[in-house]
Amino acid sequence: MLDSPDHPLVDRAWLGFVGLNAAFVTYLGLGAPLRMDRAFTWAELPPLHARFVGCLYLFGAVLLLGSALTRSWAAVAPVIGGTAIFTTSMIVLTVLNRDAFDFDLTGPIVWTVAYTVFAPPSLVLMAIARRRPVRETGTGPLTPTWLTRSLRVLAVGFACLGGGLLVARDTFAELWPWTVSIGVAQFYGGPFLTLAWCAWSYSGRRDLRSLRLYSGAMAALGGSVVAVSIRHRSLFDATDPATWLWFGGFSAIAVGAVAALVVASRASSPRAAVVQVVAGTAATASTTV
Repeated sequence: MLDSPDHPLVDRAWLGFVGLNAAFVTYLGLGAPLRMDRAFTWAELPPLHARFVGCLYLFGAVLLLGSALTRSWAAVAPVIGGTAIFTTSMIVLTVLNRDAFDFDLTGPIVWTVAYTVFAPPSLVLMAIARRRPVRETGTGPLTPTWLTRSLRVLAVGFACLGGGLLVARDTFAELWPWTVSIGVAQFYGGPFLTLAWCAWSYSGRRDLRSLRLYSGAMAALGGSVVAVSIRHRSLFDATDPATWLWFGGFSAIAVGAVAALVVASRASSPRAAVVQVVAGTAATASTTV
């Protein structure tokens, strides 16, 4: 056991339910981007945008569905808070930008109802989770210093990007490595703040085994973003520093996450091995998009 108590069944059921929804959006974004643009969302999402959204939801799907299969509380506790941050930010931004929504269309209705349903239970579970301590036994391999520091740097970077997208959307939309509308840029802020929360929370894990699932999800994110960006490379300006930062940053995330996954997987239990295979398969498949 990594810790005590086990991951409660009610949390696992909820994360599994939200994870299945995230998997559906992942399919739309990566597998049917034109359908996502036409029928599912409220904003215009050309293929690059739709696929990038699919990459973000791929991270969520791997993390959420993996959490539903994992009993270790230390390995999944940050996911509870991340889910609350993401779902709440989406509904708050929807209210603040309600003039952008045409509720005569099905897409905006589905979007709004979904996040109205997802946010309150996620916040309640987050409040309950904060009273449930994470007690790592300390019997497993310790997380190396390089990994802890890398996660903290990553968390700060994601937090700055997410906060900037939320409060200075005009500026960040202009700095974005490909053409993006101001409204879409602001909505990207929620996912990046979620990524920041997860990176910072996992940086505090002493037991290396607690990072297996998260590392798999990050490998899926980094690998899929790089693959999608290469596929749409004609939309990037090679002379723009933002382009180099984009490709370099997500390539580093992909490589670092795979390295962390390999290191953290040395002490796999049978159950953790199943989750690891799911995460690793998703990461590998994402690079073929």
